Amino acid sequence: MNVTGINFSEITWDMGDGESYENAQVQHIYSLPGEYEVTLLVQNEVCDITAEFNFLVDVNSITIDVPPLSFPNIITPNDDGKNDIFCPLGTIDILNFAESNLQDAFSFYSLQVFNRWGAQVFSSSPSQWCWDGTIDREPAEPGTYFWTCSYRRKCGDDNFLLLEGEVTVIKD
Repeated sequence: MNVTGINFSEITWDMGDGESYENAQVQHIYSLPGEYEVTLLVQNEVCDITAEFNFLVDVNSITIDVPPLSFPNIITPNDDGKNDIFCPLGTIDILNFAESNLQDAFSFYSLQVFNRWGAQVFSSSPSQWCWDGTIDREPAEPGTYFWTCSYRRKCGDDNFLLLEGEVTVIKD
């Protein structure tokens, strides 16, 4: 916020959250969302004028720290709509199965799945970010598979994150 075009001898900004400033130009970050009444008090002692301006500031968002991705440890790829694919937890519900939205969230994403002998059975691509439990278009054998996922979020810090673990494929 900036005050220009007014001659003043004193100026006070009350930001409505307990913070105040005595500068013509102010940058203020609110710690919580909400509606704040901001008061600007300008005084010109030469002309004996005091002006008070009040206005509302609506802060409707805050930055949150997003935890690392997490993955399930079991999938049952039987097309019943439950645990059918191996994908980061939460992305199915949050993104409504829209893998294209995953592309919007990450500047880099790579998921690889390996069988118990270390042979790669799946590697993500821009058109397929989640493993559907198949190997060469055939259902994977029940058992334990190993995976690695490296990614970098578009929003947030610029670090690459590497996760690894196991997933068990169960047949009903």
